[in-house]
Amino acid sequence: MITRIECENFYSIGKKVSLDFTSSFKKRSNSHYYDSINDMSISMASAVVGLNASGKTNILRSIPFFKYLICETMLTPYSESRILLYSKYLPMSSLPSYISVTLNLDGVLFKHVIRFDNQRILSEEIYEKIVSAKGRFLWKKICSRSWTGSKYSYDLPSDWIINIIEFRQDVSMITTIACNPANVKIKSIYDFWHDRIDHNLASDGMVETPLHAVARKLQAVSKDHELNEKLQQGLKTLNINYNGIVKIENPGTQNSSPDLMLVSHKYGDVTFLTKLKDESSGARKVYDILPSCIYMLGVGGVLVLDEFDAFLNPYITNKIIDLFINEETNPLHAQLIFSCHSANIIGSFEKNRVFLCRNTNGYTEVSRFDDFIGVRGDISYISKYLAGDKNSAEKIDDLWTKTKKNI
Repeated sequence: MITRIECENFYSIGKKVSLDFTSSFKKRSNSHYYDSINDMSISMASAVVGLNASGKTNILRSIPFFKYLICETMLTPYSESRILLYSKYLPMSSLPSYISVTLNLDGVLFKHVIRFDNQRILSEEIYEKIVSAKGRFLWKKICSRSWTGSKYSYDLPSDWIINIIEFRQDVSMITTIACNPANVKIKSIYDFWHDRIDHNLASDGMVETPLHAVARKLQAVSKDHELNEKLQQGLKTLNINYNGIVKIENPGTQNSSPDLMLVSHKYGDVTFLTKLKDESSGARKVYDILPSCIYMLGVGGVLVLDEFDAFLNPYITNKIIDLFINEETNPLHAQLIFSCHSANIIGSFEKNRVFLCRNTNGYTEVSRFDDFIGVRGDISYISKYLAGDKNSAEKIDDLWTKTKKNI
């Protein structure tokens, strides 16, 4: 699970912002949390809200970008590296960018910090939280590297067997270290990012909703009998009639082309096919995200969904959230992190599970609602704010101002 994210100088984010998904045992009021170490609980479903262009998507982008540096950079030549593209997005171009992600892997906390510019990773550190002799929790550095101007300086355990030459300047050192199974802790971090992180953000940062993306996912699901059965059952629970896909054979077209995908529907004894492109936007959205939900619930992973409520009825979004906050459907403690505009969704959330993004002079700022000065248990005005209520918007402006003055 992800317990905390910090970003600085990344897309519209200027000064450091953070998403902290933990709360003390005393502050939580329901069972929608996973109990971690150090008397902390991790929310299994967290929402990022705010007006359009406030930066919700940008803060979520940090997760797939981090995964890219660890798992995907080596798949492309350096000339096509995504790190080279970020120079035009940096709000403070003369300063390095910073992303820090803290993970809980089977009760062990790891913190991974990467600083980078539009050419390379400048520094990287990985820490593990340990208990000191005095019983205090401390961060102990496992390994690190830093750019000296012409090469990297490394601080690695002496018993690690790795090939330093394999370290590329735009690739996380985890990528190389994890190749040696003897480095168990680093291998577990790599495996988490590779196998247990999914999202609906495309490589350029836009939400991936084209037909070909949905077709590709449905085709992959159709090859996994167990997953396909779970998808059909899940869609049935959501009152969506789906009986699988039929692929039209055409050697001259890509296998995952939407033009080759027909969705099978069955009513009684009657079965009929419709083109994927003729399905409603809402149905295609469910076809896209529900397989990811099912898979992440099966491995105890993290699913990041931008614009989660777009095209979806509140009944469906609430059902999907229930999958993550219900111990019976989420025994492995999978985690859902999403952005939305839905007042209906937020109305059922506690204040320590909701983050507000605001655009201040072009920069994104983020605060969790229980950090606001003057906020009490009832936060119904958040839902009213998302629904466009003027008085609630003024109240949130006032709370934001008071909080920032006291930081």
